[in-house]
Amino acid sequence: MYIIGTKGESGNPTDSVWIIKKIDKYTKENIWETTSNPSSWDDQPICISLDSNYIYIGGEVQYYFTNRFLRIEKRRKVDGELIYYFNSPFSSTTYIGDCIVDENYIYTVGGVEQWNGRDAWFIAKFKKDNLNLEWSKVYDFSDFDDGASSLTQDSNYLYVGGYDSSLGQLNTQWRILVISKNDGNIIRNITRNPSNALGQDDWITDIYYDNGYLYVLGSYVDNNYYGWRLEKMATSGTSLWVKNINPTPGWDYPTDLVLDNNYIYLSGVEYMNSFSNRRYRIEKRSKNGDLLYFVLGNPVQDINAMDVDDSILYIGGKENLQSENWQWLIQAIVK
Repeated sequence: MYIIGTKGESGNPTDSVWIIKKIDKYTKENIWETTSNPSSWDDQPICISLDSNYIYIGGEVQYYFTNRFLRIEKRRKVDGELIYYFNSPFSSTTYIGDCIVDENYIYTVGGVEQWNGRDAWFIAKFKKDNLNLEWSKVYDFSDFDDGASSLTQDSNYLYVGGYDSSLGQLNTQWRILVISKNDGNIIRNITRNPSNALGQDDWITDIYYDNGYLYVLGSYVDNNYYGWRLEKMATSGTSLWVKNINPTPGWDYPTDLVLDNNYIYLSGVEYMNSFSNRRYRIEKRSKNGDLLYFVLGNPVQDINAMDVDDSILYIGGKENLQSENWQWLIQAIVK
């Protein structure tokens, strides 16, 4: 398995570096480990995609205190050697939320800071062989902040999930764009407002395409507290079912979504006595959305990513040892 994360650079409290690891998923032994430190500030890897020979990592490079820019790296699977990299030529701060590859291209989504300080959606397509930029699109849906967080694909289209503030400041709603892979133009807009325009934050954290349908995981607000919301919809936007999930009467938020041939696996964090005292939650659901099992982590553990193979669910995250002393958390759970 391939894992990305960060570590603080010794002796410099403002500097963090990318870490990329290849681990044997059976023995848990490191096969190789490498680092990338594009700047002397806080650099963050965000997403990773694979093909048969290479690893593609999308992340952010920080310059000074506030400016962040998109970076993509292409590395060899066999030893982690850096082959190409792309540093954002854009003049504005550019964020990345997710990345995905197909046979010839890598696609990224995120946000870009506009001239007036507001964030808009940013979507880009790059050639896999040399990371040359094919096209980039900026979509701005409101007078306030908008952002894209996740994407999935079929052979012709990208399905991009995120949020917009077209209902007003601090009143975000779900938005899904169906995008042409060829030119980045919008084919379809799909919106949802789970909290019914109550001046609350709703956003999408993950989206997954499977056999003609979209499975979308995100947040909504119920009685002033965040809950999870899982929806299955047609690619036209027609809703097939919705599951609202409130593990606790507190601040519960979702993070990740994966599918296999028969089941849905979703993860997030559930609130305990306070936000700093929380634990991860993983659910296994049928493709009708019915809850089958759930697993709880120990306080305080967060999940950032999940993946599955034929029999195992793999999770990556972090746990707090004491007083904000965090360490990586990697676990394998029988499906």
